[in-house]
Amino acid sequence: MAELTYREAVAEGIAQEMRRDPNVVFLGEDIGAAGGVF
Repeated sequence: MAELTYREAVAEGIAQEMRRDPNVVFLGEDIGAAGGVF
């Protein structure tokens, strides 16, 4: 299993769920592709 940073793990989990289920919506602050709080 690959070792991931917290930021990478969160981003990958969100991406997986959005690919799996087209009804998933992600809302929040600083969620842009180039931004983020982590």
